[in-house]
Amino acid sequence: MLKPTKEYKSANFTASLSDDPSGIWFLDVKCKTEKNGVKGTVIGHIPLCIQFEQQDDGTEELVLSVMDDVDDEIDEVQEEEDNIITFPFGKKR
Repeated sequence: MLKPTKEYKSANFTASLSDDPSGIWFLDVKCKTEKNGVKGTVIGHIPLCIQFEQQDDGTEELVLSVMDDVDDEIDEVQEEEDNIITFPFGKKR
């Protein structure tokens, strides 16, 4: 049976919630690993987002999702300019 808790533990995983001063909540996950006989731990901090979404009947539903760090869209022209390399010949040092 599942019940609310501050920390989730299983044989290989530990998960807990934390927040930072910006107000973002994180799911902190630790996973036991082993590669070539060497034991280790992988730690992840997954940012969470809680939003209210308007429903068709006018009510609001609480929606929990993960946040992803997505690069800002770059214009194709700017992207092409970034691929140009110039060499300053004859420049005095």
